[in-house]
Parts: sequence; structure tokens; C-alpha cells
Amino acid sequence: MEEFRLIVENRVLTARREVEVARDQAAAAKELAFRAKERETALQERCRNLETEVADIEDTAALEKRVEELQEAERRQVSDVERCKSDRAARAFELSEQRARVETAEKRVEEAVENLRTAERDRDSKVSWLRVSINTTLYSLLGSRLMRYPRPCRVPSLSLKH
Repeated sequence: MEEFRLIVENRVLTARREVEVARDQAAAAKELAFRAKERETALQERCRNLETEVADIEDTAALEKRVEELQEAERRQVSDVERCKSDRAARAFELSEQRARVETAEKRVEEAVENLRTAERDRDSKVSWLRVSINTTLYSLLGSRLMRYPRPCRVPSLSLKH
């Protein structure tokens, strides 16, 4: 029986060792599961961070594209402003030329009006002189006859108006 007892003790010892090994393996498995869970959590966090970075990169790319669009719009506006300034300067130059032509034309008109007034005065003085001269000549030619026969004598009026 001793033998049987040794066999049983041996089996009990073996079973105890197997239990210890199983416990050690279970503890190692728990440790591995815990580490795997930590690793999974860390990987999930890393994935979230990477997703955020990707979103930021996409946002950055979108922002860079928007910045480029705005810079192009600004270049177009600057070009439009320069073109408007150029057009405005050209119009100002044209207006100054037109003003100069208008001033010259106004001076010519004023000179022409003054020349016409002078000519009119000269004409009026010549007409007046001619009337006096004609009347004097007529009086000298007809004066003696009028003295003899007093009747009204009609002298046609001289007019230079047409």
C-alpha cells in the first residue's frame, strides 16, 4: 500500500504542480489580457490622435486652398484697382485736354464777340458819318433850292441792315 500511497501522493503532487502551472498560466494570461487591453486602449487613443491629425491636415489643406483662392482674388482686385487708376488718369488727362480746348474756344468766341462789337461800332460810326456827309452834301446841293421853295424833302434813310 505504500506503493499506492506513493502513487497517489505523486499524482497529488503532479496535480498540485499542474494546478500551480495552470494558476501561473492563468495569472500570465490575465497579465497578457490586461496588457493587451492597455495596448488596445493605447492603440485606440493613437488612432483617435491620428484621425485628428488627418482631419487637421485635411483642414490645413482646405485652409491652404482657401488662402490661395483669397490671394488670387486679392491679386485680381489689385489688378482691377491698378486698371481703374490707369483709366482714371487717362480720363483726367482727356478732361484736362477738353477743358483746355473749351477754354481756347471760349476765348475765341469772346474775341469774335469783341471783334463783332468793334465792327458794329465802326459800322455805326461810319453810318453816322455817312449820314452826316450825305445830309451835308444834300443840303449843300439842294439847300439853295429848298430855300426858294420851302417844302419838305424826303431823304431816304440809309440802312446797312439786310
